[in-house]
Amino acid sequence: MRTVHEHAETDSKQSYMNETKTRPVKDDLVTVSQLRLEMHRAQQDVTRRKLNVVVSGLPETRVNGDDADKETDRAAFVKFCEENLSLKSALARNGCVRLGKTDGARP
Repeated sequence: MRTVHEHAETDSKQSYMNETKTRPVKDDLVTVSQLRLEMHRAQQDVTRRKLNVVVSGLPETRVNGDDADKETDRAAFVKFCEENLSLKSALARNGCVRLGKTDGARP
């Protein structure tokens, strides 16, 4: 059985060890400007993603080369918008991006 003095001494050692484990390292600290920058980047990313449009059912085209595929996809999307939505769409600089992979079985 421990005495009161031994018990208090053991508790203070454990307390000190816990403090040193959780004490932040200066290199791990984030400055306010870094935090603001990350928050701004996250907000810009959310705003950019809100403008994305996903279209399903657009037929795949068989053109050789990524640039030709992107141009064909862009033209098909613009045509779809003009015919079905009565508007001419404005695409971003990077244009259309096809999601998924071709399996060769579906059109």
